[in-house]
Parts: sequence; C-alpha cells; structure tokens
Amino acid sequence: MNTYIHLFSNINLLEDYIQKLNIDYETDLLVQIYANRDDFSDLKNIHRTITSALPNSLIIGAITNRNIATSDLSTSRTMITFTTFSKSSFRIFAYNLDCADAHSLGKSFVQNELTCLSKVVVMVSNINPFDCEKLLSSIKSGAPKLVITGGIIPDYESERLFAHDRFYDNGIVGFVVDSTYLQVNTYNNTNFMPIGRSHVITSAKDNIIKSIDHTPAKTFYEKYLGNIMSDSDKISDIGYIFPLLLHDGTKFRPKPMLSITKQGYIITNTSVKSGDQVTLGYGNIQNSISNNHETLSEIKKVPVENLIVFNGLIRLNTTEKYIQYYANDLSIATHGIFTHAEIITEGDSCYISTGSFNVTTLSEDKDCYLDEEITYYRTECNYDDEQITLLNLVENTSKELNVINQTLENMVTQKTNELLDHYYIDELTKLPNNNKLNELLSRNETKSLAFIDISSFVNINNFYGNYIGNKLLSELSKLIAVFCFKHDYITYRIHADIFAVTNDHHDNDTFNKAMLVLQQQIHKHCFMELSLEIYIATVIAVSHHKTHIYENTSMTLEYAKGQKLTFLIYDQSLNIEESIKNNLTWTSKIRTAIEKDKIVPYYQPIYNNDTKETDHFEVLMRLIDEDGTVVTPINFLGIAKKANLYKSLTKIIIEKAFQNFIDSELRFSINLSSEDILDKNMRQFIYEKLEAFPKSHHVIFEIVESEGIENYDDVKEFINVTKSYGVQIAIDDFGTGFSNFHYLFKLNVDLIKIDGSIIQQINGEKAASLVAETIVDFSRKMGIATVAEFVSDEAIFNKTNELGINYSQGYYVSRPKASTDGM
Repeated sequence: MNTYIHLFSNINLLEDYIQKLNIDYETDLLVQIYANRDDFSDLKNIHRTITSALPNSLIIGAITNRNIATSDLSTSRTMITFTTFSKSSFRIFAYNLDCADAHSLGKSFVQNELTCLSKVVVMVSNINPFDCEKLLSSIKSGAPKLVITGGIIPDYESERLFAHDRFYDNGIVGFVVDSTYLQVNTYNNTNFMPIGRSHVITSAKDNIIKSIDHTPAKTFYEKYLGNIMSDSDKISDIGYIFPLLLHDGTKFRPKPMLSITKQGYIITNTSVKSGDQVTLGYGNIQNSISNNHETLSEIKKVPVENLIVFNGLIRLNTTEKYIQYYANDLSIATHGIFTHAEIITEGDSCYISTGSFNVTTLSEDKDCYLDEEITYYRTECNYDDEQITLLNLVENTSKELNVINQTLENMVTQKTNELLDHYYIDELTKLPNNNKLNELLSRNETKSLAFIDISSFVNINNFYGNYIGNKLLSELSKLIAVFCFKHDYITYRIHADIFAVTNDHHDNDTFNKAMLVLQQQIHKHCFMELSLEIYIATVIAVSHHKTHIYENTSMTLEYAKGQKLTFLIYDQSLNIEESIKNNLTWTSKIRTAIEKDKIVPYYQPIYNNDTKETDHFEVLMRLIDEDGTVVTPINFLGIAKKANLYKSLTKIIIEKAFQNFIDSELRFSINLSSEDILDKNMRQFIYEKLEAFPKSHHVIFEIVESEGIENYDDVKEFINVTKSYGVQIAIDDFGTGFSNFHYLFKLNVDLIKIDGSIIQQINGEKAASLVAETIVDFSRKMGIATVAEFVSDEAIFNKTNELGINYSQGYYVSRPKASTDGM
C-alpha cells in the first residue's frame, strides 16, 4: 500500500501533483480531503480535478480546523491524501443519523458494510459524542474484533462531512478495509493528569451528571474551580481544560463538561452512570510530550506503511508551542486531523475520548518497519519552563495529598472493620454474636435454628468466679464450633450462657439428630481448670419454621426450661404461636406507649422504721394502655428486652425521675438491671444525667437481676463513678440465691433489699425468719442498711421492726402511685 499527501494551494498545482503520482488510471484509489473552510468554494473544482484524472477515485472528507501531514504537523491548509492497496480491498461509506437512532444505524452498518474479512473502519463523525458512543457500541456488539478509529469534528450537526459530492449534516463518513494480510495496530494516550482524590458520581442518567459525592454537580465544580463557573460562555472551555477523569482500570477517560442545565446538572460528552469513580483532571504538557514519545517508540515495534492520527484539539491548544516535538517523531508518511473527540478501540471495547493522541498503523507488508532513530528536541522558552515546573509542582503535591488521603482512608477502613468486628463478634469466644445472627435471619434463608442454654451457668460463674466461668465458655464454644464446622453449621454466642446454631443446607431430621449428638458430647465433656473437674448440663431448643424462627426457638427454649426438658423441637401443638402473638401485640403496645409518651413513673414510699417517716421513693415503671389501664412491668419488660426496646424504657424513666425530683428534697431510687450497667452507652447516658442533675446525692440505684452479673469490673467501675456524684447503691431481691453474700464482698453497696419471698413468710416459716435475721445481722456488721420488700400487712410490718430491719416497703405502707403528693 502507498499513501501520498498533498497540501492544496491551487488547482494547477494539484493537477501537476496528480500527474507526477503516476498512478494507474484503472487503480481503485481512496481519496481523503480534509478541507480548510477558506477552500470550501474550491471543493467542487478539487473533486472534478481528481475524478477527471483518476476516475476510479472514491472520495470522502470533511471541513476541518487543523490537519496533520508529514511535512506540516499542524496546518490549516487543505490536505488531500491518495491511498492505494495492493493486497486489500476497501469501500467508502456515508450515513446520516436522521432516519434511524444510533443503535439501529450501528446494526445496519454491520449488515451492509462489514464482512468476515473486515479489519478496520476509519470514520469521521459530526454526530454528538453521546449518540456516537451508542453507534460504536452497536457496531462492536456485532463485530467485536473490528478495529474502529477516527474522530468527531467540531460544530457537529453542520454540513461538514462529504462523500463524493454530497454533504452530510449529522452523520458519519469513512472507509472499511477488508484483508487477510493487513496488519492493524492502535495506540492512544491522553495528556490529562488527575488532581486530588477520587470522587463518586452519585446520581446520573445518560450523559447527565446530577450529583457527585451527593453534592449537586455544579456545586461540586464550583467548589474546586470557583465563580468562573457562573460565566456560561466559558463553561465548555473550562470543561475541556478541567475534565472529569473516569477511572477505567489503570487508565483515565476524560469526560469534559459541555454545559450546565438550569437544575445545576452537568452535561458531558458521553454516557456516565451512578457509581462511576472520577477525579478532576488537568492537561499536563510534559506528560503529553512524554506519552507521545512512548507511543511513537512503540510504533517502531510493528509493521507500518500508513500512519493515521486523530489528535484532540485540546492538546493543540495546550501544546501548540511544543509542536516541534512531534515533527521529528512523525517523520514517516503521516496524515490525520485535530478532532473534538477521538474514537478509541481497546480490545472488544470502543469508546469516545477527549484530548487523546490516537494513532493507527496500517501495513500490508509484514516486514515494513521503521529503521530511523527517534530523537527529541526542545524549544527554549522561560514561560514554558515556568508552566511545566508549576504543573510538576501541582502533580507531585497532588500525589502526596493522595497518599495522605489514602492513608487516612485505610485508617478509617481499619477502624470501621474493628467496630464491625466489635458489633458482630463476641469478644470472649470470637464467635458471631446475636447481632450477626439477627442479620442472617433477616434474609429468611435459614432452614433450622437451635439454641443451646447452659443450665444454671450463673451458679458456676458465681461459685468458681469469672475466670473459671469464662474459661469454660471459651472451651465450650470451641467444642460446639468444631462440631458445627464439620457438619456445615454456623455457631453463635447470643447471650452470656446461650449459644445458637444455624442450618442452611441439611434436612430437618439430620439437624435434629446432629443437635442430640452435640448435646451428648457436651454432657460427657469434662471441663478441667486448676485441678477442677466441671460437667455441665444443657437445654436445647430447635425450630424449623422460617417465620419468626428466632422467637419460636426462644419460646421453645423457655417452655423446655419451664417443663424441665433437656431437648425440645418447636411444634404448633405447644401453642407457642399464641405466645408469639402476645409478644407481637405487646411489642406494638410498647412502641405506641413510647411514641405517645405513655411510659410513666409511679412512686412507692420507702418507710424508715426508726424515724416513722418516708425516707425515699422507689421509682417504678408503668405503661398506660390505650384504654387507660395501668400495666406493671411484669407484663411487658421481658418482651421489651427481646424487642430491643428495653433501653429506651430505662432512659425514659431516668429522664422523668430526674425531672420530677429536681425541685424536691426527697431521695429516690431507680431500678437498673445488670444489662443496663454493662451497656457502655447506657452508662455514659447515666453519667451525663448525673453531671447535669444538681441533686445527684438524692439518687439511689437499685441493681436488679444481680445474679446475671458476669463482669464485676464494669459494675464496680459504674458504682465508683456514680458514688463520686453522691449516689447510693442498693441490691434488690437479696437472699434468693446461695451466692448473694458473695456480691457484698465485691460490690460497695449501701442498701440491701431483702427479697419479698422471704419477708412474706417471716411470720409463718421459721427458716424464713432465720434467713432474714441472718441477713440483718450480717448487714449491720457490714454497715449496710436493710429494706424489707412486700410488707403487705401489720403483722409483717411489726416483725420487720422486731428484726431490726431499717426500712419497710409494701402495700401496708402504701401502694405505688402516680404522684408523691400526700405520701
């Protein structure tokens, strides 16, 4: 193949040039005319001259701003190229987009213009880039191995394309080459460098960007480029100098801003989508020159007879003073044009780029390589040196900031992962916790769920201490986890003494049998620590019903424990659905009460047996139902805990108690469970309330459910902090467990409330009276005051006084009331 390039001056010189070409009269000849607007009037004469001398000429062309020719790499003169093929066939094409959409035009192009031998399509377009990209995508879907190269000329939708003697105002012209010999290679680079960190397009449609990083697109640009964005005449220029660079693997695709809508949306040249990562870019002259050198060095490695260049106009604007850099590099027969946007092919994909240096090499001769050395020249210019230095400074500073930003992002990611681990992983056993289990169950994919409850674990924990208890839990967790891993189940620790197992794959019967085997292994296992041998018993509950599977399993577990069963599978005949329905009803009632401010404090006086006066009030929680019924916590508190509403209830009572007693000289007590105290957020909430409460020395916290305490360190810390505010600490329901006295050695308490089950029997049961007497005597020696609960009649009241109990509380003294007035 041969290519001849003529820069047009006048018709006479063109005629002389054609005669000197000595091309066979009958040879098929590809003629490309890239005409200067000033030569527009001569086009007909140019066309007539060529077709008269070379009647087999197939002519295509365009009106262009600047052209690229071997002898002049940035020329405004009209350029005419003549190309002959010896081992390939070619045909020209021309289409307007008027009659079809871009996708349909692409399909027609594949059917009408391409064959199985089609190697390359070179096209010039004046279709807008957005539609042009759709066209290219449609062509590539029908011919994935085809190389498409070319460019979009400025002022699209004007009559700037032609084939033979017809002009096209919104279309494409070009040529297709079919061959088994032709070797085609493409190279491209851009001169844009990324500046700053990456961003995410958070809302987009087609080629319209609505928001970036959840910030309106116009506001995003104004943040970085300033008020210049308000000048609508400069928006397009700014967009081409400072485009968004779309991340595409290791490369960046420029997405220049063309205009801004009234809504503040940015119109770009090609399609984008939500989730695309972008970075602001700027044209780097030195990068441009360096990249061109690398590209042209690569060309020496492939056969080349014809070199076609489509170069971005934005590069011409920023590198015109450096055009000498190209001159020596492109010393082979070269032709092309400067374009508004470039058509890039990379593998099976084809897309529109801006400001690209796009080179395509064609060769029918596999042995035709460039032999010459490529040398580089540089023009001295102080202003240019300063500009290059400034760009280097910006680039390197940007890289440093990106490194810092990446380091911070890595730190944030690490801390986020740590928080997620803390949220989803049990600290002691390193098993997934209740939060993780609930997240899994929310997907509704779990076929079976089992709860494994360690019977009377609190006794083990209190008798042997936390260290032994925790070691036992760790060893047990490993035993369960190893067993479940072998059987393709997942293990969780969801409570202090409850493990959960999920089954996503096996049938119900297999799971049931596996859980029975696991239970036998647990019961046979001897836990040894510090010469101690400990055996444990468990209760296992299983459910296979996906709907409310957590609640079903939990209810089955409670039912099994109540019936003294060690293994139970959920069945509808247990009527647990009624319990679930009741739970759901109460959960709804609790939510409604919270929303409508119907969780209220009631007050029951604590009577001082010595002074014969009310010493302080216990603040009790009540729920006012929609019909006005006053509901005690025994009906809803357990359900509130399972529904994750318990903490909200506690906070409401604390808030209201502090508010109601702020102007009172009376002391008051508030119940706190071990769950409240062990919750870091709740502890912080209480500390903040005490800090803001001017009479914190009037506050007494009663610790209920104290037998569930595992971490005494946290409890002791809570007691120490609250006591620093003058708060007193009471232990509720004292005397119900053999280990209650153990608490008094560990916790610095001020009051003991003797359990009502003891007080109610002190007149009829000698043992109860003896226990009460022992507690009082022990407490007196420890300097701890005592309170008798459930003082329901005069006989019990008199007995409490006889035993020397300091305070009395119960219906005989007063029922709980909505107000402290009159008590």
